[in-house]
This record gives sequence, structure tokens and C-alpha cells, in this order.
Amino acid sequence: MQGRIRRLVATTVAAMALFGTGTALADGTSVTGGPSGTTTDATPTFTFTGEPGARFDCKVEPTSPDFKPCSSPMTVQLTDGDYTFTVRATDQAGNVETNPPSRTFTVDTSAIDTAIDAGPDGLTNDPTPSFTFSTAASGATFECRIDGANSSVPTYTGCSTPFTAPKLQSGAYTLKVRAKSPDGKVDSTPAERAFTLDADKPETTFTNAPDEGSKITIRTPEIVTTSSEPGSTFECRLDNVTKEKVDTVPWAPCDATWKLPSLDGGQHTVEVRATDPAGNTDDSPAKRTFTVLVCDTEVRFGVIEALGKCLANTGTGAAPVWESTQNIKLNGLTLPVLDGQKIVLTGPTPEKPGGSLAITNVKLEIAGIKLYDGGFSWDLPDGKAGEEKEFKKIDLSGAGQKLFGMKVEGYAALRLRRPQNEGGAYKTVFALHVALPEVFKAGPSEGSGGVTGDVSINIDAEGVHLDGLKIQVTNAYIGKLGVKSVCLSFAAAGSSAVAPCTAPSIGGGKPQPYIECRSDNQEDRWDGAIAIVLPTEAKTELGLWGGLRGGRLSHAGAYVDNLGTAVPLAPGVFLQSVRLGVCLEPPPFQVKGGAGISLGPSVNGVSLVRLDGDMHYSDAYGDQPWFIRADGRLRLFDKQVASAYFQYWGTGMIDFGFEAGIDFGPANINGNVDGWIQTKSPSTFNVQGHVEVCVDSVACAEGDAVFSTVGAAGCISVSIVRVPMLVKNDNWKWYAPWRMHVEMVPIKVKGGAGYTWSRKDLDLMLASCSIGKWVLARPSQAGGAPTLVLVPADMPAFTVRMHGKDAPPKVDLVGPDGRRIAMDDYEGGGFVKGSHLIATNPDDNTTSIMVTNPAAGEWKIEPHADSSQITEVDRAYAEPEPTLGAGVGGTGYKRTLGYAYGTNPGQKIQFVERGERTTQVLGDAKPGRCKAEPGGIDSEIKMACGQLKFTPGHGPAGKREIVAVITQDGRPRDEKVVATYVAPKDRLPGRPRLLRARRAGSNVLVRWAAVPGANGYTASVTTSDGRKLSFAPASARKAIKVPGVGRDTTVRVALRALRIDGAVGKASRLKVKATRKDNVAKRKAKPLKIKQKGGRR
Repeated sequence: MQGRIRRLVATTVAAMALFGTGTALADGTSVTGGPSGTTTDATPTFTFTGEPGARFDCKVEPTSPDFKPCSSPMTVQLTDGDYTFTVRATDQAGNVETNPPSRTFTVDTSAIDTAIDAGPDGLTNDPTPSFTFSTAASGATFECRIDGANSSVPTYTGCSTPFTAPKLQSGAYTLKVRAKSPDGKVDSTPAERAFTLDADKPETTFTNAPDEGSKITIRTPEIVTTSSEPGSTFECRLDNVTKEKVDTVPWAPCDATWKLPSLDGGQHTVEVRATDPAGNTDDSPAKRTFTVLVCDTEVRFGVIEALGKCLANTGTGAAPVWESTQNIKLNGLTLPVLDGQKIVLTGPTPEKPGGSLAITNVKLEIAGIKLYDGGFSWDLPDGKAGEEKEFKKIDLSGAGQKLFGMKVEGYAALRLRRPQNEGGAYKTVFALHVALPEVFKAGPSEGSGGVTGDVSINIDAEGVHLDGLKIQVTNAYIGKLGVKSVCLSFAAAGSSAVAPCTAPSIGGGKPQPYIECRSDNQEDRWDGAIAIVLPTEAKTELGLWGGLRGGRLSHAGAYVDNLGTAVPLAPGVFLQSVRLGVCLEPPPFQVKGGAGISLGPSVNGVSLVRLDGDMHYSDAYGDQPWFIRADGRLRLFDKQVASAYFQYWGTGMIDFGFEAGIDFGPANINGNVDGWIQTKSPSTFNVQGHVEVCVDSVACAEGDAVFSTVGAAGCISVSIVRVPMLVKNDNWKWYAPWRMHVEMVPIKVKGGAGYTWSRKDLDLMLASCSIGKWVLARPSQAGGAPTLVLVPADMPAFTVRMHGKDAPPKVDLVGPDGRRIAMDDYEGGGFVKGSHLIATNPDDNTTSIMVTNPAAGEWKIEPHADSSQITEVDRAYAEPEPTLGAGVGGTGYKRTLGYAYGTNPGQKIQFVERGERTTQVLGDAKPGRCKAEPGGIDSEIKMACGQLKFTPGHGPAGKREIVAVITQDGRPRDEKVVATYVAPKDRLPGRPRLLRARRAGSNVLVRWAAVPGANGYTASVTTSDGRKLSFAPASARKAIKVPGVGRDTTVRVALRALRIDGAVGKASRLKVKATRKDNVAKRKAKPLKIKQKGGRR
């Protein structure tokens, strides 16, 4: 009874708890993650969710049989065994879940599991697919199987990751992989991956396309394509060409129906290929080649223009071939086609860049000359706009053809000319040779042969024209009269087939026209020249030349040469030659004149001495400034032994050169040198050339010479040594010139002579080469005892100079290593390359010995018994080699020279810009601070850095060099090209601004603002009373004063700035109007009628 009561009470309490306190929590909790079944993970993690706002309690039986608060995710640490995970929720009202979810699982850390990590999943076109897989079991191996028809691995077979399946056929497959532990335990649930293989490439076919090899007239045909596999996509291409196994046209996506773009005439090829959904692409695309027939009436390439009714392109766009069965015109030349024949014109190809022309049968006749009969296949010349190229030569020898009644001889040439500008006329030039009248003979005898002249005929679309005529004879005869040369030429405007006659050459040497005038082909030209040799003992020459351009005098000149003794100027001095030539148009204006005299006796009609001089002036034209040039030549028995020239340019630069010798007393320099002088203040000049240097009676040697404002030097190489030098780093920039390092670089140790103009001082083997300042070594030793000279270590060379009492001393120089340099020849000195150089100077009684690669220590001077007493000894060490690097930055007219150099005591570096017809001094190197010291080997080089801003010098555009002119202790030492850059086109001065004028009495004063960089001005003034005045003010500081201008006169002013070379800028214009009516009477008027006043008397 009591038991029933207890059970009833419990039931009642439970019922009250269930129903009396509120609604119970619904079963809404679920386990969303964690192991189920067997797992090898001894620390499994569970995740779960429930009613929002609820809290959770978990338990893992049998390890933790009681619920404990938890949250998701929850990780537990377990041992091998069977477990149940349970989670329940309690809502915010305190209701506890009555039916909580649970998950039963087994932890077996000795179990094995397999996972496939990578490989095909779904559709693939790889017949040998690769997979990777893994297991957590240590030391496990794998077994693989592929399920499916035609499987290449039908049963489990040992495998490893990565695994590549043996080749499979198309079909559906499943890869199964299981791991196997070292104790033989096998994964009971193998990993699986299903895939489908499609390894078959689709076939592409045309259902609509032009037939192979067909000819069509439709320029936009439609191509329809199908694939053997549904769902395929397509790619197309048109007119692909394979070059060196590389396609020039890429594939592009297209639809199954492809309408081609408008095609040019000629051969075309279309290709289409399909790609199936698996990615297999047809490797044998559908392909059709066909020809689109389009009649071109104009074809142009290279230097040719072909015109016809129908030129059908039967080739391709890349290699066109035009065919015609009707006549065509090639650069105006009619090519007739006989019945049943055709013309084939092939465009440019790599093998034939100008193309080719073939005609099966043709008859060519030009200006009555039967030129060709038959078929041919000839290559066409290649060329650009404005060029004329030879097409073919045809042999007309013995053909009996005549032109203007003159017999045609030798080869006739067909030349093709392309116009300079688009829209101009293409032309054929027919050039040939004609026999001249029989009065011209090749020799004075009656049997001498005749001579020929050159003729060209110009052909264009309008017909046949006489393009040019040139008759030229050299070394011919008219009877007994010698004709050195005779020339007559006509060149039509636009012609280039005939070169106009030029002025004769005068004197011996290399033949060249006495004056060369600029020639163009913008107007008709007649030119003529003749030079005859009179039958006198001196063989006097007479010459005339001249020309007309557009009916106006273009150029003219005359000369007489080899007058012999006909015109004496003084006893034994005779006038030999007088010449004058002038060029009028086209510009520039030029004039050149000269004369020659002879002196002394003559042998075989040739004077002992002949001196010739010429003066030549040329006006400015284009990029070339005006210049004046003087030339002189000295000939001995008709052999030129010396010459010189001097040329002053409008830019303020002087060029000069000579073939001569400079003698400094005990040393001299001979050879060809060229140089420049800059006339700006302060004036500077520099000369450099390849010469022969002689020191006293020491054997001469080829070397280098330097002449400058401060002096002259001639140097020869004595030895080669390696010294530390600055070298640019790979990242060197003009704005970071300190990026340098030091390397050991081979240099030449030089010896020679240096001369200073201001001091009239000569040094042998001194600062002009590699040896520095003289320093007193020590006083002379009494009684002829040896004098010692100390030489430091690592010195590449040194020089010792001994002063004698009454003659240059004679000594032996002995080094600390026993090396002996002996003066065996007292008068001669000596030179042993790679060892030493000895020279004596009797002007100051000194003997100088230069030694290369000397041993460090004390060198002994041992006087010979017969030597003059030594009164003083100087020594000089090798100067540090000049070392520097530079570069140019900036653009246009704003440039900067960045430089770095090794500082040497007594050294000065001047930078000079040089270019074609221009030179300017930029400035001196300043010892500025470098941001970093040079790297590389350790050395005593102290580096300085700096920049020079400059404007390119006046002159033509193009490459300019920056030259470092180096002096040492006041004497020139070396020149080095340290940088280059490309200068822009020279700019003209700007237009003068603020041009204004006012009247001042009977004058008009004109003022303006100065133009930067102007070198003067030119003003043209016209007045209404008919005056034309010219003014050339040097600056804008002083007004132009136009005198004698009344207030009834209007004044017009055009003012331009001048560049230093004479080029002018754009004009500023001004008009000063008259302020009262002019007081001018007409030239003619009617007579006046005067009436009588008053009555009779």
C-alpha cells in the first residue's frame, strides 16, 4: 500500500512538474558533426544546434555518464572503445529537453582509412588520368582498382601516390583506393571517385563552302560547319601562313555558320576546327582553298605602277599574283599583249623583294627604237618613294637603231622611277648611248675611234618625253687640238637620269670639280663645260663652264692653267693659273677664286716650285651656316709636299689642318693634323692628330699630338703598365656620377716633348705625356761621386734630368736591382720600347732619362769619365693617369653633363662639345662632393663629382661628342671622348617682340625687345615714296633710325633676329601710317586752260 502511495505521489509530482509549471521544451536539438561508426580519431569533435537562447549539457558514455554544460563545437579525449555522445538543451524558461539526440561510435586508433585528394571528377579527356590519395596510418601502402568496361586495372593492384592509370578507352569509370597497414589490416571502406573519359577527337566537316580550288566572284562567301560530336564549339582562321613552323594567324572562336569578311581578289584559305565538351580538338581541321576573282585596275608596289582594265589577283594576300590578257601600262610604258598571251605580275616576296614581271610574248618599241621582241620573265627592282631603280639592260649593239639620226650603240637601260609624293607620276626612264658626230675622235690620228653621248627618254601615263640629254667627251681630239673634256647636258624638271655637267677639274692630284654648285631637278637645266689643251710647250689649259636653270643663269666660271713662262711677274716668278667660279641658284650663293705661281727652273716642262691658293665663300643654306675657306698647296716638281686649309664657319668656329712639320729645336712633330678654334671670348683652340714624333736624334716613332691654347705636345708610347682607374658601375647614371668603382686598367706610359707658348719653354718627356713636375732631387756631388735618386714603390715610371756645366752630361743610371741604363752614344740618346727613353738638349745642356717599371729604392747616377760636370739633378715621377666618367641627360635644348673624375694635383679638365660643323666649350670640371666613394680595389684615388648645364651648340641635328680636354701643369696632356648624345634640330631665333615706332621730326625711330640668343638683327624698311632700305643693328639697345620720312609718307618695317650662323627667324612687322595727304603730282596730266581777266584797254 505504501509503495503504491509513493508511486502515486511521484507520478503526481512528475505530472505537476510536466504540466503545472508550463510548456515542456520541444525536441529541437540535433548533432550536426562528429564521428559515427568507427573512427581512428582519439580526440573527436562534435557540433550541434538547438533552440535559440538555449543552453546545452553533454555527456559521453561510459567515460562521462553525467551531463555537464557544453557548447558547440566540443572536443573530447578518448581511448579505444565504444561510446555514445548525447546532448540536451534547456531553454530560457528552464525546460529541459526530454528526448535528447545521441550518436554512437567506436574509437579504434589501429583502424585504417583512405582519402582521394585530387584527380578527375566528372568529364575528362585524359586517357591516362592521374590521382593523389592519402591515409593517416603510418607506413601504410595502397591498392587501386578501376571499375568500368575496358578497365586497364580491373582488380586491386598495388599502387602509390601519385597514381597514373594505364591508358583507358572512352567510357565511365570509378577509381577505388584502399590503404593497407604494415600488419596487413585493409581499409574496409575504400575511397572512390567516379569519372567519365572522352578521349576521341571530333571530326569537322563543311556542309557549305566554296569547292576546293574553285574560282568565285562572291567576295563574302558563307561557311557552314558541323562536328561529329554534339555540343562542340568551333574556331576559325583565314589565310594562315606558316613561317619557320610558326602560324601567323591565330585561331579565333566562331559559330558553326561563318560569313567571311569582304575578300580581296586572289587566293584564300579558310580553316575550321571543332572542340568537344571534353576539350578534345580536331587536329585535322576542315580546310578549303579557293580564288576570288576581282579585277583591279591599279596595282602599286615598290617603284612600279601597273594600270589596266582587269588585273586579276590569282595569288594570295601575302603573295599576290596578278594576271591580265589585255594591254597594261607599267610606269607609263605600254606592254602590248598578243592574241592568246597574258601578262603575269608577281608582288614582292622575300626572295624577290621588288616582285617580278613575265610576258609570254611582247613587242616593245620606244621613240621609234625597236627595243625587244619575244617573251621574258624579269625581276623588278625594289625601291622607296622618290627613288629610281634600274629594271633591265638590253643589248642594242649592231641592231642598226637610230635616235635623232644618231646611231644607238651598246646597252639601253630601262629604269623605273617612283614619285616622291603620293599622287605624283610614276615614270619609266629609257637611257641609251648615241654615237656623236665624227668630228670628235678618241685620238689625233685619222684612225682613232669615235665617242658616244648619253640620252634618256622619259615615259609616263601621258606619253613619251625627252627627259635628258648629255654629251660628254674626255681626252678626245678635234683634229690636232686636244680636248681634255667637253660636256653638254639637258635635264628636264623632275629628271634624275642624266647628271648635269660640272665645272672642270683644275691642277693635279685627285680630280674634282673646281667649284661644286648645289643642283636640283625642280626646273629645266642646260649645263655645259669645256677644257682644252693648247699645243704649246707648257700645254696651257683653257676652260669655261656655265649653266641655265629655268632660263636664268645658274652658274658660271672660267680658268687658264699651265701658262708656263708666258706671264712673268718677277725675275724667275711666273703666273701659272687664274680661276674664278660662281654659283647663283639654286642656293646657296657661292664664289671661289684662286691663282697659282711658279718659281725656279723647269724640268720637262714642270716647274721646280709651284704655289696655289684659293678662296671660297658659301652662303648659309639649310642646316649649313655660311663659311669662308682658304686652301693652299705647295708642289715640288709636280708632287704635292705640303698643304693647308683654313675654314671659318658662321657659327664662330674655325676648322683648320695642315700637312707640315713644327720644329721646337731639339724636338719636332710631323704629320697630318686637324683642329678647331672657337672664336668666342676667351678664344680657345685644340688640335689632335696622328703624327711622327722625333726627339733630338732619337729614332722617330708614330704617336699622338695635341695642340691647344696653352701649348703643344707630342708623345710616343714607351711601355704599358696597369694602374688603378675609375670604371662606371652597371647602374651608372648621369645624375648619379659617383656610381663608380676602381679597377686595374692597362695604360700606355708615354714620353716625348711638351712646349708652352707663353713661356717659350720646351720640356722633354714631361707633363705633356706621363711625367709630372720637375723637383730638385739633391745638389750635385763634388768630385764626380754618384748622385742618388729615390723612387717610391709602385711607381710606373720616373724621369731624371741632369744639368751639365757646359754640355749635356753623359751618365749611366743604375737601379737598386742592378738594372743599368747606359748612354753608349753621347750625341744620339736612345729609345728601348718597354724600358727607357734618353734625350739630350744642347740648348740648356740637359740630359733626360725616362725609365718605365723601375724598381723601388735609390737609383745611382754614375757620370762617365768624359762627361760634363753635373750642376743639378731634377727628378719627376709619373703623373696619375687622368680617369673620369661622364654622361648627358635632359631633352631638347636643356641638357646636363654629369661627371665624376679622379682629382690630380696640377690637372685641369675642360669639357668640349663637338659635332658636325659645331664646337663649343661647355666649361671646366669643378671638384664637387660625391655622395659616395668609389668601390672596387683599394686605391688613393680621390673622386670629385659635378654637373654642367648647357644648350646644344648651333649646328645640324645628330650625334654630338663630349670631349674632356686635359691639361697637366699648364701643358696639354690628353683628350678623351667621355659621352655622346643626339642633339635636336637647331632652332631659329624667335620673333622680335614689342616692335614699335614713333616719328621724331623727319625720322622714324624703331625699337623692340631683345630676342634671347640673337646674334644681331636684320630689318627691311619700305616707304610709300618708293625707297627700300636695309638695316643690320647689332643689338636691341639702339633704335633703328629711318631718315628723311615726311609725315605724308607711310613706312613699313619687317624685323628679324639673326642666329650666329646667319640664319634668320620669323619676322615681326609694323606699319607707320602717313599723317597727312601726300604732295605728289602724277607723271602725266592734261594741259591747263588759263582764262583772261578784265576788259579791253
